[in-house]
Amino acid sequence: HVDEGPQATTRLAPGSTAAATATDDPAGRRLGTSAYFLFDEVLPQGSWEVGGDDGCHFVAVIAGSATMEDRWGLPPLGVGDCVLLPASIGRQRLTPHAGDGPAVKLLHVALP
Repeated sequence: HVDEGPQATTRLAPGSTAAATATDDPAGRRLGTSAYFLFDEVLPQGSWEVGGDDGCHFVAVIAGSATMEDRWGLPPLGVGDCVLLPASIGRQRLTPHAGDGPAVKLLHVALP
């Protein structure tokens, strides 16, 4: 995909860029869609669960920090950290860190 790569970063792809809309998840709002992905901003007030629907999920930390479930032994996820959750992993819980820092804000990318 050597030729397609630069094209993908320099051209606008078909997709929806309408104002953010509500989703089924009260913590999320839809930022955009395409034929291949859904892009949601997530502002969890407490623990937030993702996955368990037989689809892959990509989560990036945009602000604040959060932790995955203890069983994974991962350090806290901070700004710029990302996780790719495979379809087979099941439902996962992320918990925002409380403190003096900014509230956690996540980018969630999923399949339509």
